[in-house]
Amino acid sequence: MTEDAVADLERAKQLVRDTYREEIKLGLRHVSKVIQKETFGLGSPIDLAFKLGVAPDIRKKVHKQIDLILDNAIKLDSDSDIEILTNGNFDHYIKYDLTISYLRKRHEAFNEIKNIVKEIFKHRIVVAQQLLNAYKKGNFETYEDLARLALPNREMAEKALDDELELSNKVINIVKKNPDIMFAPVILQDFGLIIVEQLMNYGNNRKKSNLDKIYYNNGGN
Repeated sequence: MTEDAVADLERAKQLVRDTYREEIKLGLRHVSKVIQKETFGLGSPIDLAFKLGVAPDIRKKVHKQIDLILDNAIKLDSDSDIEILTNGNFDHYIKYDLTISYLRKRHEAFNEIKNIVKEIFKHRIVVAQQLLNAYKKGNFETYEDLARLALPNREMAEKALDDELELSNKVINIVKKNPDIMFAPVILQDFGLIIVEQLMNYGNNRKKSNLDKIYYNNGGN
């Protein structure tokens, strides 16, 4: 790679990383509001437990996941075997996975969820690789520019989002059928599923709404 190409790739990586981190920040803020509503206000013990303990832990873990996804997306450019790449890094990835963090690993439904989470990991690597490689296709200044270069029309972007949403919903449905699989700090015991489901749904809904900004605001399809 030329020096210019290396610089462009690093710039693309930073844009994607910053966007993903902003989304988790907004997602945690949304979950906090949901918890406040469910527990009758700001400053309740459950609200404080989430803000001071759970939310910072989730943020830290998701940031590590983001870096792992992006690092592997770059490797995928030269090592095209996505299965080997996913399998070789999955044990590291699930250490930081939000859903896995709240599950009892000896539960009979755990392995089914674990396999779906692996598919989500693989999907995220592929999407991230498309975004990072977009620097080769034209000039970019923003994440939205990268998205348009990587996925030229809204239909392609919606397909990528829908594929992940389908996998996420499978996880949520299994957890709902097996509520005893979840555990959380005692004070948040009843909120484990709410946290996971609200973060997933909010994130996916945000991505959907952002498509208007990415495509329509630029005259896209």
